Amino acid sequence: MPVLAVEVMGLHQSVQEMLDHAKLLLKAWVKAVWIVEPYARSVFVLSGREQRLSHQELVETEGIRVDFAKVFSAERRRESAAFSGKPIASGLAATIMPPAAASVARILSH
Repeated sequence: MPVLAVEVMGLHQSVQEMLDHAKLLLKAWVKAVWIVEPYARSVFVLSGREQRLSHQELVETEGIRVDFAKVFSAERRRESAAFSGKPIASGLAATIMPPAAASVARILSH
């Protein structure tokens, strides 16, 4: 059984659409779903036991822990670099995923 699904909300997706998808994942026996909303810098945490909204804090489910303050802080640095003309962090994850997803992927891989 999958322990965690991490969904990153895109510009053209509604919160309700993402919550509906998370409910489908939970029904398919995923233990927990995190919906990362990078623009509001928040994370919806859903599981069979809880539903909560986190803002730039440590989120933990089933022993998987991500400090979203670090994720969103890295995101701000990249945004600042993009507007200043400085090079933006490169890497496969940064090129194929939304920036917040790339940050989560890097943190989870360490």
